[in-house]
Amino acid sequence: MCVNTIFKTGKNIAMYIDNINNKKFIDNRCKIQKNLEIDNTGIADNSTDLTAARNEYNILKQNNRICYPDSLDISGLSVSYGRKNIINNLNITLYSGEFTALIGNNGCGKSTLIKAVMNLISHKGKCVLRFSSDKTTPENTATFAKVITEKLTPKKRAMYMTYIAQHSGISSSISVMDVCLMGYNHMLNPLAVPDSSMRCNVLKALEYVGLKDRAEDDFLSLSAGQKQMCILARSVIQDSPVMILDEPESALDITNRYEMLRTIREQADTNKCVLMSIHSPELALMYCDRLLFMKSGSIVDDIYVKDTDVSRLNEAFAKVYDNVCVGVYESTDNRKHYCIYPKI
Repeated sequence: MCVNTIFKTGKNIAMYIDNINNKKFIDNRCKIQKNLEIDNTGIADNSTDLTAARNEYNILKQNNRICYPDSLDISGLSVSYGRKNIINNLNITLYSGEFTALIGNNGCGKSTLIKAVMNLISHKGKCVLRFSSDKTTPENTATFAKVITEKLTPKKRAMYMTYIAQHSGISSSISVMDVCLMGYNHMLNPLAVPDSSMRCNVLKALEYVGLKDRAEDDFLSLSAGQKQMCILARSVIQDSPVMILDEPESALDITNRYEMLRTIREQADTNKCVLMSIHSPELALMYCDRLLFMKSGSIVDDIYVKDTDVSRLNEAFAKVYDNVCVGVYESTDNRKHYCIYPKI
């Protein structure tokens, strides 16, 4: 090995160790911009802790330079299992600040679509996160940066997207605290460990979902519903701008179903882009902005709840469900409530 090579190798190792010792934990929303094809935000990644980075983010947000994507474009997406086409050339655009529900019967392709978007299964087409490079530029002259999610490593994808599956997949003993701390993995250097502020944030997230008193318990000792609430807390900690969820409420009792949907609604209200497959259309009508109706691997209808009357809702539901009707009534506080009932 030549002297120059030895020197370069030693220098790289020294820089690596120095980075570990400094423990620079950078807020993922600011770190995202490093991976854009266009970078004109001027975000400095020299924040020494999460609080400073979040303060920096808030300043940038006020100046209309936001690290969140404007949209997630799913184009030409096709999935096949063997010779059977499950999804064929599907095109959807999802927007930040919107909570979108994917509705359909069992076997229509909802979970397949979710897994393809997260690049967990082989598929054709692509998913692209689009970022406007200057929010103050007139729309007709605005330039855009984009991130093709299929090209991201798992760690970089975690910076952009969080995923909740129907089942956690955790089968080994691990504390509830440590499960939630996994939400910080994409921010940490390989040999770094979570600090006290991160543990404090996890306790707040667990309190948020009603599990603060279970922080030190074994994750495997939780009920199926409690496990899903724990994974939701981890997603809150991960704080990615896109949330993709595959029937996360399926194992929950009725109280926790409302709590989970309320929490996800609050996340969407922070300008996150949320896509969730769900088997409870009445909850989707209550909490979601937009409903995508799926049948045989295709989107057969697309509606915004607030802009849609009951007759239009029933028309959309009839394309997917043959035997249900949608009703609406107003409570004493003038809020709309929806009910799903069988046709007689």
